[in-house]
This record gives sequence, structure tokens and C-alpha cells, in this order.
Amino acid sequence: MPVPGCIQHDYYIHAFHRSGRRNLKPIYICSYDFKDAFGSIDHSFIETSLISLGFEKQLRDIILEQYHNTGFWIQTKRGSSKIISQRRGVKQGDPLSPFIFNLCIEQLSRSLNEELSEDAYNHLLLADDLCTLTNDPITLRRLHNKIIEFCRLYKININSAKCNLLAIRPAGRKKYITDRHIELKILGEEIKKVDAQSSFTYLGNKVGYNRSGIRMYFKDLLEDTKRDLESVSKSGLKIYQKHHCIKTFVLPKLQYFIRLNGLGPHHAKLLGQALRKAVRHYCKLPAHSTLALYHCRIQDGGLGFPEPWEWSCSTQLLHCISLMESEDENIKSMVIKEIKDLLRTRYKDVTIDSNDIKLFADYANGKFESYKTSSTRDSFDPFAHLPKITKYLKVQIKTKQNEFRIVNEEDIDLQDLCNDNQNKFRRKGRLASLKAYCQQKFSQWWKGQLMQGKSAGSLSNRYSNAWLSNDKLKPKIYSFSLKARLDILPTNINRFRWNLQHRSSCLNCPESEDIHHILSYCPSYLHARTRRHDTILNRLARSIRLNNRDVDVRINQSPNEVESNGLRPDIIITDQTNKKVKIIDLVVTSQDKTDCLASARNRKIEKYQVIKDRFIEKGYEVDLNALALGDLGGTDQTNHEIISKSLNTPNRFSEILHKNIISDTLKFGYVMWGIRCSRH
Repeated sequence: MPVPGCIQHDYYIHAFHRSGRRNLKPIYICSYDFKDAFGSIDHSFIETSLISLGFEKQLRDIILEQYHNTGFWIQTKRGSSKIISQRRGVKQGDPLSPFIFNLCIEQLSRSLNEELSEDAYNHLLLADDLCTLTNDPITLRRLHNKIIEFCRLYKININSAKCNLLAIRPAGRKKYITDRHIELKILGEEIKKVDAQSSFTYLGNKVGYNRSGIRMYFKDLLEDTKRDLESVSKSGLKIYQKHHCIKTFVLPKLQYFIRLNGLGPHHAKLLGQALRKAVRHYCKLPAHSTLALYHCRIQDGGLGFPEPWEWSCSTQLLHCISLMESEDENIKSMVIKEIKDLLRTRYKDVTIDSNDIKLFADYANGKFESYKTSSTRDSFDPFAHLPKITKYLKVQIKTKQNEFRIVNEEDIDLQDLCNDNQNKFRRKGRLASLKAYCQQKFSQWWKGQLMQGKSAGSLSNRYSNAWLSNDKLKPKIYSFSLKARLDILPTNINRFRWNLQHRSSCLNCPESEDIHHILSYCPSYLHARTRRHDTILNRLARSIRLNNRDVDVRINQSPNEVESNGLRPDIIITDQTNKKVKIIDLVVTSQDKTDCLASARNRKIEKYQVIKDRFIEKGYEVDLNALALGDLGGTDQTNHEIISKSLNTPNRFSEILHKNIISDTLKFGYVMWGIRCSRH
């Protein structure tokens, strides 16, 4: 099969099995295991294979020179052995060795293809994994005999203990039984026969009727995943490193299983619970933390973990599309055959389009669902669930010049929707775009939550959330910041809601005490808020003075050129030569509304408008703006433009400066929370 990897091999063998059962045909599948396949290739066989495949003599000589007159010796304590001539096996570690092995085993594949009776495969061969499949017992024996003859001729051994034979035939409309008349032997030893209600493993996945085998396989994977998650949770890594470890090393182990078999809602729920439990443990989060925190994108304020059910749906959808886009015509024909079988057996009065691509798109988009008469029984068949997947994800499959596009309900391509137009060299692929689209839906849901979503509307900026992926914050501050953004800290108003006390007001003032009251309003914490303001301003001042050496920079002072009525903007940059003035004020505001940053910025601009007008009267060109930050680390693109352009900070340093400012804000939030807890 001319395709990379084993995904399509696995699909083909399962599709062959499903097709046989749906059409009540006998099913004969036999898997073979070559013993020491790479080490048993005779060197004379390499030359024979190259000649039969038409390699030119010069190229053959170059390849065979590596194996001509080769030998080795064994070094022991008593000395060296005699030189031992090596006449078998390809070289270990040589990048050419897998290709040489494939060229040799190609002779077997061509021999088996002589038994083809229709436009379909009668065997699958990936490296040293061989599997024959047919609906005819006579053809099965012919294929087996050719394999035995090939191995005898070229001295390749087969490990009969690891071979499996699935030979089943229909006994009624729904029942299959083992065909007892079929026996295959290797050197007098019978190949192990798989029962009709059982399964065997091929390329890491279960093959056969027994679906409980796949479920047990998932159960083992889930237990392994739980152990890995627990190990990561208890390790000495930093929190952001634990996030990265789970995404890079733990979850990808499930990717292959999910792509081939998918996840049912129950399995997805179990996996999601295990994942969130581990993250809650090392982030010190309570059980009632919103799901959006775990599954939103990092740039939207979440931790960026995939939600298992949507992960499964996204992966399965792209798996189906990739099969339909395969360069192998037999794979495409098998896909269309499966869809037609489904339409024939489970739908009524359906007119099937002759255009295969249009038929696939119509089926996936649910065009035939109103004609459906029977439920889906093949729970691990990706195409049986395809209409449900597109409906759940709220996407459609469109075709354009025989290419597939995934669009949302507004008919916008997801790759265009989820990619940043400013970064054209790092465009997401279809799978990444589909996953990002699903995570964006979590973000919208989070913003609509009454309590835990109050701050989410002003967090959709990558600078607001850069600390989630670095070590700028200590673990205690990291955990505090997550809880504060969700408003699940034990403030008086929250304890009142949880029926833990009878008052919700602050101990220092009559106002209700929530996290924003502590960080932005309560006069009892004014000194800490002043320190927060001054720390951020001093960080900005160092950068300003470094990058604006030819102009006059005044920090927290009134301007000398005009009357200011006692007003002291935080930053005044005056260029007397070009008659330009930049007035910028810093404010850290309560992050309890979506437009909190814009409102705070407008208030500051209005406050210092009088100074701007007086500078304009004297002929200056004035740029008045405000750097508005949220008390929980919120920021926006306007702030970054102020830092990079108004403050004349180089691009490579402006991002670092912006991220450090957000970290300072969260650190002082933790300080104020510590002061509050020490007084209660």
C-alpha cells in the first residue's frame, strides 16, 4: 500500500472486517510475524531483489559493496576471536537498511498480488508486519502457501507462536461462528485461531468482532495515563513545566488510539476527570473550578488542555477526511463503499450521488439523516458517527476543486478563522485549527458565566496570560492568580454565598468584599496598591530613559512648559527640538467588566486633557494616552502599542517588558491577599 505510516493500514483491515459482516460474507484474516526479519535477509537475496526490480548495475554495485566480503570478530578478556564471515542481515543503524529490507520483501508482495481477483488488497505489508485478508478460503490457502514458499526459498523464519488466524463465517443474519474447516500450518505447527467473538492485535490495535477488547485496551491506556499524570503531578517540576509535560508526553500516547477508534462520551468523561484531577492537584484548585479554565486556549486565559470528547470528535473528523484524500485509490474506494453500505442498510429511499466527493460531503453534513431508520451499532466505526460529529462540532465540510474545507456555521474556513493574519509563516493545520475553534467555544462559554467568568472578558490577550507558560511566578502566586481570576478565593462575599458566614461586607469598610474590592478599592490596602503602581512605573522608567536619551523624561512630575493645575502625569516625554510631547499615565483598575480597561483609559485621558490642550496652544504635537492594566493581569493591544511605539521600546524588548508588568501586577495581588488573610 503506497501510504506512509500504519493509520491507513489499520483502517483498511477494520473496514474489510466491517464490510464482510455487513454483507454477510466469510472473513479470513491471517497475520504473520517474521522472526528476526532484518537480521535474516541473505546477502545474495539483496542482489536478486535489486536485479528483479530493475536497478542499474552501477547502483547495484554501490549498494552491494557494503555487504561484500564483510565480517566481524568478538573481543573477549582472553583476546579476539577469528574473523567471522557475515552473510545475512542488513546493517543496524544504517539509514539505508530499512529501504533494502523493503526492496527484498517487495518480492513477496508482488507474488501475493498475483492472486488478486478484484480491485482490492489481499494483503497488507508494513515493514515486517504482514497480514493477508480475503473472503475466499481457497485464496487464503494459496496466499499462505506463497508465503511459506517465499520464506523457505530465502531462508526467512516465521514465528508461528505470534501468528493469528481469524476465520469466521456467517450463521444467520447477525451471528458469526468460527470456520472449523480452515487450518494453516507453519513447519507442522498450526497457527493459533482467533475465536469469532474474540480479537487479536495488529499494528498496536485490536482486530476482530470483540469490541470489549478495544474497551479493555482503552481501560489499560487510561490506567497508564492516570499513573503518568500522578507522576507528573508529584514531580519537582514547575507548574508550567508540568503543563508542558502532560501535553507533550502523556496525552499524545492516546492520540493513536483516538484516531483509530475514537472515544465514546463515557470514555471521554473518564479521561477528562483524570486529567482535571491531576491539574487541580498541582495547581491547588478546588473541584468546582470551571471546565473552561482547563480547556480554553492559553491566549484566552485557560490552561490549553484538550477537552477529550471534542478532541476525539476533531481527530475522527480529520481522520475521515484524510482517508478520503488518500493518494491510494483503494482506500478511497473502501471509504465510499463503507458509506454506501451504511446508506443501504440504515437509511431508506436514499438517492446516491455518482460523484464520490459530493457523496462524502453530503453524508458528513447530515443530508441523509432524515432518512435514517436504524441506530448505529458499530461504535468504533469512524464513518458511522461522522454526521453526529459534524453536528456536535457545528461545522460543515465543503468541497472546492476536489479539496475539502471545514467551515463554521457562518461559512468561514476554520483555518482562516483561527490563524493570525499577522503571522503568515506559522499557520495552523486543519487539526490544530479545528481544536482551536473548539477551545474558542469554551472561551465564549466562560465569559458568559455569572461568577467565575467576570474577569474572562478582559483576559483574551497573549500578554495577559504569558505567565501561564513561564516561570515568572512562584507556585503559590500561580495558584492564587488562577483562583483570583475565577473569583473562588474565600472572600467574605464568597463565604456568604457558600453559607459559611452571615456577612459579606469587608472588615475595614462597609462595602462587600470580593477580590476586586481588595485589589482596587479598599482603603486598607492603599499602601500596597501604591507600591504596585510605583514598581510598575519604575520598571517603565528604566526602559524609557534607556530608549529616549535625547529627550526630556519626567516621571510623576508636573510639566514645566505649561500650567498643570497640580496634575502630575506618570510619564511626560518632551522633545523640544521637534516640539513633540507624549503624556502617558498608568492605572491599575478593577477587572470586573469586559470594557474595564477602555473605561479606565478614557477616564485618565479626560483627566489630563487640560494639559494636552495647553501644550497644543503653545504649538506642540501632543500624544495623550493611558496604560490601563487589570488588577488580575488584564491588558490589551493598545497597551502594547503604547509600550512599543509611544515609549519607543524596541520590539524584542517590548514583549518582555509587557509580560514583566503583568507579572508584577499579579505578585502584588498576592501580597495584598496575604495582608488580608493575616488580618482575619
